[in-house]
Amino acid sequence: MGWAEDEFLDNLAYEREIPGLWDRVRESVALAVQEFNARVLGTAHSPVDLSDCSAEPLCCRLHKDNSKLVVRLNEDQRLLTTSSNGAPGKTICHFRLAPGRSALELFLKENDVTTPISIDEGCKRAIREFVFTPFPAGFRKDPDPRSPLPTVV
Repeated sequence: MGWAEDEFLDNLAYEREIPGLWDRVRESVALAVQEFNARVLGTAHSPVDLSDCSAEPLCCRLHKDNSKLVVRLNEDQRLLTTSSNGAPGKTICHFRLAPGRSALELFLKENDVTTPISIDEGCKRAIREFVFTPFPAGFRKDPDPRSPLPTVV
């Protein structure tokens, strides 16, 4: 098999795997939002609202007070990015085919060195500052495990 056939196979694999990668990213963001909201429930700190972008399929929005953070998977540039309150977008990490073309993986690229990272690490890098700034005062240290977590829409 030559390089041209490899290009076709790579592109087919990206098309096949991008929806699953986004599902894993979205699930990680949703879990972080649920955990955060469970801790601040009943305090003076505002919860974080999470919603899908209506016009973009690989995008979600986090809202807190009067601020918003948009998390996107950029298919063309193969990036996980964020933008906040109209500011220019920020690259969080890249994604690529894992060996064997069986999945996509997130990775950091620094000085021509690439380091794979987990979905959770990528999401943490994307939303941590937005969610935890300022750090919530008076948060619930021991949420009642019998209480259902707030539903994320």
